Amino acid sequence: MTLPQNCATCGKSLEDRQPPTCPRCKTLYCGSDCQRADWKAGHKKICKAIAEEGGAAQRHANEKAAAAVAALLKERAAPAKTACRLCKKTTTDEFVAVWCEKCQTKDRLAHASCLAKYAARVAEGVDDFRGWERCKGCTQEFTGAAKVAAARLCWKEYASRDESDQLRCWAAEALGCALYAD
Repeated sequence: MTLPQNCATCGKSLEDRQPPTCPRCKTLYCGSDCQRADWKAGHKKICKAIAEEGGAAQRHANEKAAAAVAALLKERAAPAKTACRLCKKTTTDEFVAVWCEKCQTKDRLAHASCLAKYAARVAEGVDDFRGWERCKGCTQEFTGAAKVAAARLCWKEYASRDESDQLRCWAAEALGCALYAD
C-alpha cells in the first residue's frame, strides 16, 4: 500500500516519480528549488530533530497523534487522581482518558501511552488488531475522538515500517476509517 506523497514546500504530488529527499531526515521535495527554499525557510534548524524522530513521515505521525490525544483529553479527560487500568498509576504528566463511552467498567480508562503499548503488544503477539479499535472491557468499538486518537496512535506505531508490512497496512486502513467516520 503506497500512501500519497507530497512536496514539503509546495505540496505538489510526488506519486509518479522517485522524489528527491533531504539526505539527513528524508523530507520529500519535488525538486532542488523547493528543497533549497525549504532549507532557507528554516528546515536547517529542525532537520536534525526530524531525523532523530525517524524522518518526516514519522514526525508528522507523532504530531498528529499528540494532537488527537489532546483533543480526546479535552473531550473526555477522567477526573483527577484517576488510575490508569493498564499501569495502575495516577501521573501528573499524563492524564487518563475515557476511551469507551459505552462501557461502565474501569477498563475504559487509560493513559494514551499505556493503551498504545498494550495494543501494540496484542497486535504483535497474536496478530489481533482489536486492541487498537475496541474497549478491552466491553469489546465495543471506540467512537469519536477516542477512535481518531487510537487510530493516530496506531499509525504512529507502524508508520515507519516497510510498506508491505501487514500491521502497517492495517494501521493505514484503521486511520482512514477513523478519519472518514469522524
